[in-house]
Amino acid sequence: MNTAYIILIVVSLLWCGFMSAISFMESWLKFRAPGLETTVGLSVGRKVFGGLNKVEWSMILIIWITLIIFRPEISRIILSIYGLLTLFLISQSYFLLPMMNKRVDARLKGEKLPPNNYHFWYVGMEMIKFAGLLYCAVSLFKVHS
Repeated sequence: MNTAYIILIVVSLLWCGFMSAISFMESWLKFRAPGLETTVGLSVGRKVFGGLNKVEWSMILIIWITLIIFRPEISRIILSIYGLLTLFLISQSYFLLPMMNKRVDARLKGEKLPPNNYHFWYVGMEMIKFAGLLYCAVSLFKVHS
């Protein structure tokens, strides 16, 4: 297996690990901690997801740089999935996270907010990103091992 495939597999699985730990575990577990006020949990969550977002950008950049420099032979499906992941990351970074951060700011100021679907969109994108990354890693491993 050559370097490009190893990089793509490792980065895809590492990204899955970050998402599993933060999006699917930390985000809801922290609110089950006794004594943790919602405002503190929201403040911590904003920092953690801001950090995850930076890590995700580094992962997708490594993926695209690997694809550009090494030009590995990969299926159009995998290439399309990496493209979709990029679009989701752009949507999350420049629309969903800023909108959710504004809501956190308002909540920290004690404002009552009407319900919205931003969080559900974010979680839905996270699940699709996770499945896409796992599919890419497993497919690349099967074909190139």
